[in-house]
Amino acid sequence: MSAGHPEMGVHVGPIIAIARSIFVFFVQVQERRATDTPASEEEIRAEYDLIAGMEASQTRGAAFYEQFTSLYLPQADIDQLVQDHVRQDFEALLRQCPGFGNLPLPAQIALWDMIYNLGPTGLAQFRMLRQAILSGDWEEAAEQSNRNGPSDARNQYVFNLFMDAAEEP
Repeated sequence: MSAGHPEMGVHVGPIIAIARSIFVFFVQVQERRATDTPASEEEIRAEYDLIAGMEASQTRGAAFYEQFTSLYLPQADIDQLVQDHVRQDFEALLRQCPGFGNLPLPAQIALWDMIYNLGPTGLAQFRMLRQAILSGDWEEAAEQSNRNGPSDARNQYVFNLFMDAAEEP
């Protein structure tokens, strides 16, 4: 879960964050649990504000917050959002890292982690990292991979992945 954002459960945080920018989409598909009828924009906003106003907790999963809500997003719509998000990230990786599919697997995993965390626009800001990747300089890529926000452990994980890429043929 993200600090200060209880609505961001295990690995759905980016999807919920996307929801903020495509609020109209949620108005169209969010439904009431009891009747499976579409919810109004006011109902969605009220439940969002309720959950967003709660104290974040590293020990509570997204299911904890269900007791406070009466709206849900149908599973088919969640699945579509996830597929669209992954596809958009993959397309961005292909644009930003020419030859992405030919990079050593540890480097590909590191880049997936980074784009998941930063989004395509955020990853695009790592120009020196991308230059190191284009040059095959995995040690420099490791040095340039540090992000503000993720834990030290997560940054170390990505650093190690780039270092592992240096050991691949």
